[in-house]
Amino acid sequence: MNIRVQAVASGLMLVLMLSVLLSCELLLPAGEEESEYEWVMMVYLDGDNNLEGAGVEDFHEMEKGLYDMAQIDGDIRDSFRILVLFDDETITAQGIYDVMPYNVDLTSNAQMSAAPSRGLLADTSTEVNMGDAATLDAFIDFVKARYDSKNYALVLWNHGGGVRSEESPSPSSRTICWDDSSGDVLYSGEVRNVVSNENSVDLLAMDACLMGMVEVAYQFRPSNSKFSAEAMAFSPATEQGDGYEYNLLLPQLITGRTIAQLTANAFADEIVDAYRAAFSSVSGETQTAVDLTKIVAVKRAVDDLASLLSGYEATMLGSGGVQDNTYAYFDTTIADEWKEYAGFDLYDLAYQTKSAISNAAVDDACDDLMDAVSAAVIDSTLGNSGGGYLPGSHGLSIFFPYGDGAYGGYAYWDYQYFYTSLSHTNLATWYDDVWGGADYYGEIEFCSADNDNTVESWFELLQYWFNPTKDPSVHPGPYY
Repeated sequence: MNIRVQAVASGLMLVLMLSVLLSCELLLPAGEEESEYEWVMMVYLDGDNNLEGAGVEDFHEMEKGLYDMAQIDGDIRDSFRILVLFDDETITAQGIYDVMPYNVDLTSNAQMSAAPSRGLLADTSTEVNMGDAATLDAFIDFVKARYDSKNYALVLWNHGGGVRSEESPSPSSRTICWDDSSGDVLYSGEVRNVVSNENSVDLLAMDACLMGMVEVAYQFRPSNSKFSAEAMAFSPATEQGDGYEYNLLLPQLITGRTIAQLTANAFADEIVDAYRAAFSSVSGETQTAVDLTKIVAVKRAVDDLASLLSGYEATMLGSGGVQDNTYAYFDTTIADEWKEYAGFDLYDLAYQTKSAISNAAVDDACDDLMDAVSAAVIDSTLGNSGGGYLPGSHGLSIFFPYGDGAYGGYAYWDYQYFYTSLSHTNLATWYDDVWGGADYYGEIEFCSADNDNTVESWFELLQYWFNPTKDPSVHPGPYY
């Protein structure tokens, strides 16, 4: 959709949605009084796609998890709530729900496939575009206005694809939350730009494939001016269908502690623990918890190392080199995944670089990067991980393409124009001029560059290696 048309459509959608939300007070249980909660968990459950059934399962897992929490603390709903915005493709159960504790039989196909029916606050029968960040902002507005809490968590659930910002309904696109009815997706840059700073949260979880990247974490670092979080949970690899097992996660939040003692970092850590408990035997299933207050130090360490590597392209990218030996969160035998995923473990990248390059300054920079990643990663899990994986150090990926490699008549870097900090308007104009076609968002803040002919960041290093002449027909920039 053209960006200008999309903006108009988004505005109309937001007006319709707010008219529904403002009437929600009438649907709240009679006699319920305002109170301050310890935690309110908001779940953006985008089932308007081929994951609709998995979204319904997640909803019922939340009911069961809350029921089990109530067995530990009978007053849990006085201090903890789950609010879900659910959009579906076929079963017409769209709405905002205050999830109610319910002893769901998780082995019952009938119960697990039944449309959500309890705790409905507002029936958003008009199609809600969950691929529009304005919808997300309106949802958080509603929850924060009605549910005053000391802490807020936000879970974005659906397909995911990490850093890529291509407007496409394909699961391989590097975005999150496809809304098939609206033909729209969320971009990481869009979320940070559109969702207000006032709607920042303590914990941001992306229950979707391939979001566990340092670029994504840096996008949502604590900020005084844009939407952000203090801690984050996500997966650097693909996830199985329904993502988090809420029936396992929720009781863990108050096992050995009260809900008032739960910190954002501990919440993120429990997401990893629950994922580990559910999928430790499933090869390749990952989940990572990150302290976002420490992610700026990670970027600084990445950039410091990158500034030393411009002369080591053959060592880093050549056959049997660093890239070949670094743990990859995608299938390196598939050309399309090299083009669109190319996520490598950041800690292991530093480790392999130190092993391959005999240089004191590089060694020190690798040590600094490994230390920074270890400090930022709270915990991580990888199913059937084997010997080299280090929980608490591994689990954070970085985009590391083989940009000189041939793909479809071009080099990979020609197709990786989405990897940029340029504004979505500049990127859309460039794409239309060079390739022709759809709009793209951009604004990945990790991809900084200053065009001073000196490599000073990871993004500048990739531009130096793969587009040394700064050719705008190859990549829109910015440039080293």
